[in-house]
Amino acid sequence: MNVLGDFLKSLRDEHGLTPAQVAQAAQIAPITIERWERGDFQPGTQTLLLVLGALKATQEQRIRGLTLIEAPRSGGALHREYQIPTPGRLWYLLRLRRGLSGTELADQVGVRPYHVTRWERDAAYPSEPLLSRLLDALQALPEERDLLGSAAASAGKLATLDTLTPATPVSLDEYEERIEDLWPHLFSAKPLAFELTALQLETALLLRRRLLSAGSSSAKEERAAYLLARLYNMMAERLTLRPAAARGKQFYVGEGWQIVQQYPNSADMKPAWMALLFQKGSGLSNRDRFKFLESCLAGAQDRQWRATRSQMYREMAQCAGRMGYYRQAFAQAKSAQEDAEESGELDYIRGSRLAYGHLLIATKRGAEAMEYLIAPPASEEEENDLVVACDRHLDWAEAYLVAGERVQAHTHLNHYERLSQLGGGTLYKRAQADRLVQQLESRQ
Repeated sequence: MNVLGDFLKSLRDEHGLTPAQVAQAAQIAPITIERWERGDFQPGTQTLLLVLGALKATQEQRIRGLTLIEAPRSGGALHREYQIPTPGRLWYLLRLRRGLSGTELADQVGVRPYHVTRWERDAAYPSEPLLSRLLDALQALPEERDLLGSAAASAGKLATLDTLTPATPVSLDEYEERIEDLWPHLFSAKPLAFELTALQLETALLLRRRLLSAGSSSAKEERAAYLLARLYNMMAERLTLRPAAARGKQFYVGEGWQIVQQYPNSADMKPAWMALLFQKGSGLSNRDRFKFLESCLAGAQDRQWRATRSQMYREMAQCAGRMGYYRQAFAQAKSAQEDAEESGELDYIRGSRLAYGHLLIATKRGAEAMEYLIAPPASEEEENDLVVACDRHLDWAEAYLVAGERVQAHTHLNHYERLSQLGGGTLYKRAQADRLVQQLESRQ
């Protein structure tokens, strides 16, 4: 099937041009156009772009034409010129998700690491037997084999991946809805099924952002960038509980971070900026995380960033506290409260007060901590959240225990146990509750 040739002929017919007229405008031989349309051979990327220009192709049609070249070199051009995922890029992403290095993947496939590098750079494609072993090593699902296996392993078949970009493009609102629909499946979806959907969204948003950046709608382009940053954060979050996939998480955080850094003064980009900020610092030591957050504060001086600054100060206080630098920790926690109060956002006010209370507990000042643990609610929804309620009762239990009021501590631990059985407990809080029970029993 000569997909590229049919595509070029349809464009030529649409404008009522002959092969000779197109060839003259592109400054190539007419026989070249005829051979492309017959499918005798594949064009080079630069020559094809000249012909598409002569055919007055739109930006979307130019990208479509490049995706139809059945040659490895076209993949590199697509990613370099248009930032569209190629087969090599998709193999690379799947390898990151599996937590494999290039050498480890090469060993499983039975080739030299050099070959894996060339495949991922779209400098070459594996043969049919090697491609089958590659997909086995990547534990590709049937849907992914349909996209990347056999004849689909070419830039010409990449268009089949972008199922979310039909002939009539969907709106950015619909893309946002699809991203929201992914959240409930973040940790429950079977391996790689979530990733396939995310890859489809990534491809669609990369293409949409590229098309918008070529136009005059900067607001829409920024929104497409924001959705892409949110998607990268979600993909990084997906890998949080899989230590073997740490390289993959770093990759997604890095991709998202590059996007949000392009919009330093955008209030709309702030949620994605914050989420990626804490993802970026999550793998650091307490000391390095403190320094990283301190450097980020320099870029959040405007009043619109007060709430964000409060959260950063709060994180810095926790880092300092874990290192035993309590004087510095209290100073950061105080700054967190001040910025939270100025922001007027109740959830940040509550979070900063709780952080200060936790420091008081850590320094054995349980009675003082109670004043901060009775913090204002963030919202009615959070007040009715079982996890939040469990956390609150554990905080109160620990504060009362430090203050020497064992009866009150025991009461709140009982409340925690009741709510935990209803689904409010987590593994981390379970360990904290067990520790408090042991301390309570040792003091009786």
